[in-house]
Amino acid sequence: MKTNLIAIATIAFAFTACNDNDDVKPEAEVPQGSWKLKALHHFDKTGKDSAITNLPNSTVLISFDKANNLAAFNGKPEQVIINGSYKMEGDYKLVPGTVSSDKSAASEGDIKTIDFLKTGYKYDVKKDSIIIYAKNKGYMVYSAVNPLK
Repeated sequence: MKTNLIAIATIAFAFTACNDNDDVKPEAEVPQGSWKLKALHHFDKTGKDSAITNLPNSTVLISFDKANNLAAFNGKPEQVIINGSYKMEGDYKLVPGTVSSDKSAASEGDIKTIDFLKTGYKYDVKKDSIIIYAKNKGYMVYSAVNPLK
């Protein structure tokens, strides 16, 4: 009985010693160039897409700076100029910085955009777009303006 237990323990140790979980995870992809805000996708209470706010006249651009771990944005969703940034923390995580605007009177699209920008917490790089998720709200879709190769 003791021999069987020792054999089982030895085999289990051998399998865990060969585990590949010690591999270094690949670094998060940092987008290059400028990306224009196109739409806000809203989640319902269950976390599913429920509505889209298209921003056809948006001039809001975001650019990612890998050297400084910063993603900065500015422009107008509709009527109000918005400025702000996120700190990039690896693994596609974002920490919102300050978000400011040039006017107090804003359209509904401006207000929704500011609300989404203030709660951005992670991003995803797709083929022709960047998705920035806004905690408990939905996500923002950006399309490439001048991607760098």
